[in-house]
Amino acid sequence: MATKKMEPKKYGKKAKIPSDIDHFFLLIMSIIIFFMQCGFAFMEAGAVRSKNTVNILIKNWLDMCIGAVVYWAFGFGLTFGTDQGRFIGTTYFFFHEMADYKFSKWFFQFVFAATAATLVSGSLAERCNFYAYLVYSVMITGFIYPVIAHWAWHPEGWLNINGFHDFAGSAVVHLTGAVCALVGCVLMGPRIGRFDRKGQPVSMPGHSVPLSALGGLILVFGFFACNGTKQGSISNPGDGVAIATAIVNTALGTSVAGLSTLLLNKTGLVPGTGHHFSFLLTMKGSLTGTVAMCAGCNIYPTWAAFVVGAIAGPLYLLSNWLLLKLKIDDPLDAIPVHGAGGLWGTLAVHFFKKDGIFVTGSSAAATGLAWNVIGLIAIISWTGILSFIMFYTLKKVKMLRVEASMEFSGMDILKHGESAYPAAAWVEQQYMKEEIQIPGTPRMPRQDSADTNITSVGAREEVSRKTSTLSLSTQNGLPPHMSFSRSASYNNPHEMFPSESKLFTGMTQLAGNIAVNIDVNGLSMDCEPRPKPSAQS
Repeated sequence: MATKKMEPKKYGKKAKIPSDIDHFFLLIMSIIIFFMQCGFAFMEAGAVRSKNTVNILIKNWLDMCIGAVVYWAFGFGLTFGTDQGRFIGTTYFFFHEMADYKFSKWFFQFVFAATAATLVSGSLAERCNFYAYLVYSVMITGFIYPVIAHWAWHPEGWLNINGFHDFAGSAVVHLTGAVCALVGCVLMGPRIGRFDRKGQPVSMPGHSVPLSALGGLILVFGFFACNGTKQGSISNPGDGVAIATAIVNTALGTSVAGLSTLLLNKTGLVPGTGHHFSFLLTMKGSLTGTVAMCAGCNIYPTWAAFVVGAIAGPLYLLSNWLLLKLKIDDPLDAIPVHGAGGLWGTLAVHFFKKDGIFVTGSSAAATGLAWNVIGLIAIISWTGILSFIMFYTLKKVKMLRVEASMEFSGMDILKHGESAYPAAAWVEQQYMKEEIQIPGTPRMPRQDSADTNITSVGAREEVSRKTSTLSLSTQNGLPPHMSFSRSASYNNPHEMFPSESKLFTGMTQLAGNIAVNIDVNGLSMDCEPRPKPSAQS
């Protein structure tokens, strides 16, 4: 049976079908926004230890897979379907009776929905059960987030009609994800060893700062598209200026938030900060400013974007310190970034907008502020209650957290059968030589076949000197104490840790008085009692 095409009543806040140029704009920009998933993947992979890299990467990939299916089946209908009681949508499930012109809008909203679930996976990294991830990913993308988006962004949603303003998701997307992550972190508890017996935090750094840095830059790149595209069209008069305003304010807020974080961390004025120019804190402070910009970037004058971003930096530092005081373990700092940033950004809108409280003192701005506060309370309550029910149930059925042994060993091999950095991939032919270096024996220079024709003693010494120098310095690009052999296994611990090798070799000889004979070609080892020294010796 042919699908019935329903004529639109509204598209967002406009009562017209988008033009082809609007479709093109929405789709291309949404593809750029989707690139933020790569940013989250890089940042989360860099922030965890190497033994859990594959585990966090598969979750980022499944955010796309699960998000697309669930948002097609239920999420979009709950968000933008026919309104029921100004609370929830009731049509468009599985695209039933949905017009084709809404496809571009679905794709744009899908990338928003996937972001909310991604925030949670980072906060619960390195100890969350994989089945728990599947459950909360479906719940957030398919129910928790869509209902909130209906309230705030559907033309007939109860928050939208009363003046609640969250242009690009400071509260709707980011605060929602942060509250869900906070509840999950509290019920799941910190990673083993994250806090000592006195409750003091123990450093547990991620394995790659460069990966996190690349992820952060990609996220800022995506945020520019995200905040600009929320305009929804490009063909109407004034659309270009509105989009430029949102992007310029986002750039300013992001930049000044990073600077304020950098300087405050250096001065040590904020509790818990060190006297360093920290890159990771600066990056996360910048992202906090970016999140704060989402709510009002389309209606701020540039000076307001500067002020809102400048305040976002210290708010990140304070909230990060508070989490550690409360013994809440968030490997990604997603709760301070998206929680503090989302909360502050939503509150700041009606203070700093062009006709806001600080500019005009109007009663309309005060009313808008009141509704933004009501919206924040509603979003926190809705997300917090549903998240508690979900995570508490998972905890009771022992599906929330992995076993301690798996947490110690890492989940990559045990859970996924793959390693992000497999040992077998580290065999480098370019570093290998034919000879083998036995600990405790002098290095013998390689003798080429051409050397056998050299009869002069001086010439031989010259060749030996040059060959030895080459072997000790630059031949393989390795330090003098390291060498490799095709006939020996790679990752030889004696060569990786020469000082420790000498220590344990000496201890073994003293303890057992054993002589060790190594057959290089056959890679075999024979042990026999060391003969006692003669009386004459």
